Amino acid sequence: MAWWGRSQPQNQAANLRNQQINDLKKNPSVVTVTENSLYECRFKTRMGTQSFLIELPPAFPNVAPILKFRSPMNHQLIPGPEKMFIRSSKLASWGPHTSINGVIQECLVKFVSAPPQPAQANQPPPPSFNQYQQHQQMGPSGYRPPVQYNQAPRPMGGYQQPMQQQPVGPGGYRPPQQYNQARPPMGAPGYQPPPQQMQHPGVQRPSTQSNASANSAAAEPEEDIAKLDFQAPADFEMLQHFDRNALKQVLDNEQSLKDLAVDCAEHKQARSILLDTRTALRESTEVNLKSEPDINREQQRLESARAEVAALTHEYDTFKKREERCMQKYSKSCIEAEFDQLIVEVTDELAQLKEQFENDEVKVVKYVNQYYKLKKLSHLRQIKKSRTTSLNF
Repeated sequence: MAWWGRSQPQNQAANLRNQQINDLKKNPSVVTVTENSLYECRFKTRMGTQSFLIELPPAFPNVAPILKFRSPMNHQLIPGPEKMFIRSSKLASWGPHTSINGVIQECLVKFVSAPPQPAQANQPPPPSFNQYQQHQQMGPSGYRPPVQYNQAPRPMGGYQQPMQQQPVGPGGYRPPQQYNQARPPMGAPGYQPPPQQMQHPGVQRPSTQSNASANSAAAEPEEDIAKLDFQAPADFEMLQHFDRNALKQVLDNEQSLKDLAVDCAEHKQARSILLDTRTALRESTEVNLKSEPDINREQQRLESARAEVAALTHEYDTFKKREERCMQKYSKSCIEAEFDQLIVEVTDELAQLKEQFENDEVKVVKYVNQYYKLKKLSHLRQIKKSRTTSLNF
């Protein structure tokens, strides 16, 4: 085969590659990194701006392009253990005449509707509660006995005798014990009453607060909870008939005082309000749990609607940029510039024809005919330019 027969397929492949690259550059989302070999496609989603690379092999377009992310991602178009290379239906059926711009548009629609999520590295699971307790109980010397009730914490690797209970003072009063601190019994030298917390005037503190609410207070503000105050009963009818000794026995017996307080009308009223509040809270919680499936379905519909809106927004931006390029290409200034260039070309041809005639390189008849044609062409282009200038568009 001759040399001109072998070069024809190579020229066709080069032309086809250039056509594919020009088609790729028409996409406004594509940015050139390395000419004719590496490009980057940037797109916006509800997760922010993302991008992936487009590598063109030397055998492209006979070989499919390589689309990949810079870091691992989770998406239905990014299979495999690497989580970086994009696999779409058009890439799977790639051919030399497959439009690379169509492949990019297919990927962009999928990525905008469902944004890729960064793949997290595999981390070891946290230890279970039993493992955590065993780790805390084991010291450097081996087994560590658990902390019993009303005992101070024991140091690692050693054991401490439990604290002795404090004696009860006169009247049945036992001073409160501070955390991790032994307090001398009441009446002993060095005894000090427990410190009272300072409270600013006008500020009311809740009587009780659980550990869960105390921990969540820093995360979210507390609700305004109405505080109900019940006055202490003025008298107890049962005590009216007691003599001095009986009253003293009642006062010395702590359980009798508790029973007396529980049997009063004020305590029963507070207990009734508490039970009613718990019942109402339980009923409202059940109603909220029943409406949870409907809320989840509406949440899914909202997510799908957001994805559809994001895809339509991306498509609108693409058409908007294409419209701007078309309006710029066919604007009045661009058309006038093209007419000026064409008129200058005709003027140059007239000057060249005149120079050839002066050097006796062209005969008179041929000179007159070409001069007439060029002058007519220049006059027509000037008329078109003037009419274009007078138009309002």
